[in-house]
Amino acid sequence: MAIAYRGAVNGATGITNDVVLDLTGISGLAENDVVYICHGVATNPASSPRDDTLTVVSGADWVRIGSELYQAGLGDDANLTVWRKVMGSTPDTTVTLSSGNIASSNGCVAIAFSGVNTTQPEDVLVTTATGDQGSQADPPSIDYEDPDATVLICCVSAHNGGGANTPTYPGAYTHDSSMRALNNGTTDITSHVGYNLTPAADPENPGIITMVSTNTDNSWAAITVALRSESAAPPTPQLDIPTVPGNTLGTTIDAQVNTNFESDGTMYWLVNQTSGLTIPQVEALAD
Repeated sequence: MAIAYRGAVNGATGITNDVVLDLTGISGLAENDVVYICHGVATNPASSPRDDTLTVVSGADWVRIGSELYQAGLGDDANLTVWRKVMGSTPDTTVTLSSGNIASSNGCVAIAFSGVNTTQPEDVLVTTATGDQGSQADPPSIDYEDPDATVLICCVSAHNGGGANTPTYPGAYTHDSSMRALNNGTTDITSHVGYNLTPAADPENPGIITMVSTNTDNSWAAITVALRSESAAPPTPQLDIPTVPGNTLGTTIDAQVNTNFESDGTMYWLVNQTSGLTIPQVEALAD
């Protein structure tokens, strides 16, 4: 089954800590669909940079993909986190996200896909980038393994556009008004996502997303995600054998490889020698 776009919803606020997303707006959301949330925050700290902590305050089993990003701007600071959840037999109807800062502008976009591998939704580790002196995000390239992967880009632009700061995505990426969240406040925010079901290049470099606002006080952050298809073969372990006495090129060993998963869904292998050269236990990350 190929990956397919299911739908998207968005929400933004600048007068409370929280954004509530109504997932019932995603038509046909079903068991085993995978939902990603682009959770962006913008602040104007005036005297000093402000790095907010982004959280899910209502909704279980949402997993942060990678780490939270922060970029201080000359006037406007940006935070970005991407959350992911595989829907159960009864899909979620709402999720509440918080910046913990009532002075922040908050923007969230939830986007859902079917046909994603529910055991390992991300094909490889996400890639990240940040920048200041502008709100035009430049999502980083990603080197995916699955030939049927979909590339999702999640961005936040902190700006003082004084109105709608609409993003224009590269031609290979699908983006519409449901995939962006705008709030006009003391500091404005545009959180936005786009996707490419059939990336032509590997590595895939999405390209710069142009914005209406070009103020040099602006800042941005971006996370690029490669979604693994449901039918993808298991990835090949890549092992980094440490140098130990007697470990020479051409030496053959036998080993047992056990697949494990971190709490965020990252796959890794524990390799235990069964015969041959004595080596320490090796942990290999899926790449």
